[in-house]
Amino acid sequence: MDSFILNNTTRLIFGAGVLDKIGETIKEFGSHKVLLHCDGGDVLEKTGVLDRARFSLNKAGLKFVELGGVVPNPKLEKAKEGIALCKNESIDFIIALGGGSTIDSAKCIALGAVYDGDVWDFYGETPIAEPVSALPLAVVLTIPATGSEANNSSVITKEPDLKRAVDNDFIRPKVAMLDPLVTYTVPPYITATGVTDIISHVMERYFVNGSENKLTDELCEASMRSGIYYGRKVIENPQNYEARANLMYLSTITNNGTLAAGRGADLVSHMIEHELSGEFDINHGAGMAIVIPGWMDYVSHAQPEIFIKYATRVWGIPYDFAQPEHVIPLGIQATRNYFRMLGMPSKLSEIVDPARLTDGVIMKIAKRVRRYHDDGTVGSAMRLDTQELFEIIKSIV
Repeated sequence: MDSFILNNTTRLIFGAGVLDKIGETIKEFGSHKVLLHCDGGDVLEKTGVLDRARFSLNKAGLKFVELGGVVPNPKLEKAKEGIALCKNESIDFIIALGGGSTIDSAKCIALGAVYDGDVWDFYGETPIAEPVSALPLAVVLTIPATGSEANNSSVITKEPDLKRAVDNDFIRPKVAMLDPLVTYTVPPYITATGVTDIISHVMERYFVNGSENKLTDELCEASMRSGIYYGRKVIENPQNYEARANLMYLSTITNNGTLAAGRGADLVSHMIEHELSGEFDINHGAGMAIVIPGWMDYVSHAQPEIFIKYATRVWGIPYDFAQPEHVIPLGIQATRNYFRMLGMPSKLSEIVDPARLTDGVIMKIAKRVRRYHDDGTVGSAMRLDTQELFEIIKSIV
């Protein structure tokens, strides 16, 4: 087991009806004026979720202003709108009411509201500043997927096509309200993309090349099996409370550091997808369903033992004592089949105009994947250079 620091300081308030406690919860922090930052569209209005949040804040005697309009792959310009609003209105606390995109946008606003420069300084191709503070924020989660409700990451897109992240503990939410009932009205496709993203986070903690860590291995395997099981259940019956509840909690623990403790992560699949969604503005979960099996096909030969464990322990494929490596492609195919069952695409050409998927564009995307190793490669399960990244992306077109 590798050395690690685990910082889980977000208070989780979980259960049916906790949305109605947001006002009294935020009041405990001594806030005087709140920014209520919301998803775009009218779903929160139609379902009554937004009115319940407003009522709770009013009941607690909290002043607040609203900023909606967040879209998938949240945009820098919307965050800058929120930053200006915070400064002009003397906002001292932010509530993100929505899914991962709204949470990431709220985190960006929290950084920029206390910074005199351009908030992109923290995110850019090469960040030129390090955050030293941020406004406190809370989350009312409506779409379990990214785990952003309890981690220190924010991902923002600077148009036209640059998607970048910042990781900093100043933007870790103070509190996350997790009410499974709120997710009942999430459309089936968005629910499925969330399930895909949840499972992908576990995979990236599992397929690593590191020291022995049986405990975390088995935590990851149990998490993947649970995600697969409850993903099926919620697609079969969107009103299944236990499925909704388990997926909501799983979303949080898969990306708050718990499953990476002592082992790190291989984030290549996410890094590729971020560049794809930055370029083509595709849904993140759908992109992950495309990237992950292609990445598995390419790297599985480098870590056969891990992929054998994955096939047998997660998918229940019988162990082949004569030739154990024969189960590897069966595990990868099971992954593809599951994502298809959820309604996810399996190729980029299903959701992107094929005319845009030229070799030149693919190479541009491969080159944009940031390098974490001194030799210019990325990855843990297998170290990948630009040409290898190109070949992975090319294989999923």
